[in-house]
Amino acid sequence: MLRNLITIAAAAAAVLLFSVVTGSAAVKHADGTTTFKLLQTTTSMHLPPGGISPGSTITFTANATAKGRPIGTSQAACVIVVATSAQCQGTTFTGRGQIQAQGPIDIAKPSSAVAIVGGTGVYKHARGFITRMKVTATTTEETYHLGT
Repeated sequence: MLRNLITIAAAAAAVLLFSVVTGSAAVKHADGTTTFKLLQTTTSMHLPPGGISPGSTITFTANATAKGRPIGTSQAACVIVVATSAQCQGTTFTGRGQIQAQGPIDIAKPSSAVAIVGGTGVYKHARGFITRMKVTATTTEETYHLGT
């Protein structure tokens, strides 16, 4: 039971990492930062056949939506380091470019934050962080904080 719970939590945690929204959902702040929210919904997940243990890799794909509109897809891979701690990295693909994020996630917790480390296209200078909150076993709400 605990292994299944951790597996579902891992799916939601990794999906959190990655996506970018179109300008209509973004809010520009006076300090030059831009924030936006979106939902990530898992479309596929690969789990290690022997269960989650240190060194195991979990991979995911997801659809990303903002205000109910599809904005792209994402993919991520997380390597379990110890217990429920994973090191994750992923990329979101949109019509305007890609954004990349990475960082540690505790897959047993419903929320976390990871770093935005770069991108392509209009996101080629992307830096900042993403916070996420699990909504369901396969859906997360993410808030992107992009600096200038």
